[in-house]
Amino acid sequence: MPQPTLVLMDESSKGVSLIRLTSSGEFCGDTWHRTMDDAHHQLAFEFESVGEFEPIPADVTDVEAFVARTSAQETSPDAD
Repeated sequence: MPQPTLVLMDESSKGVSLIRLTSSGEFCGDTWHRTMDDAHHQLAFEFESVGEFEPIPADVTDVEAFVARTSAQETSPDAD
């Protein structure tokens, strides 16, 4: 399985899912956690460095396209 470059956190009343994706939006694993704190501990365990958490805007209907577009912008040589 490829290495993740992005982790989506999906919080619901049943817990938190961490969904791992490549920069192109390819799925590369997921885990479920009882609380947001548990999910953060899992991320700290798995990764040496975790960037800032950014919410996906409420008007986004295609998360995969949003992830691919955002990741491409961040890795572009012209990105600020």
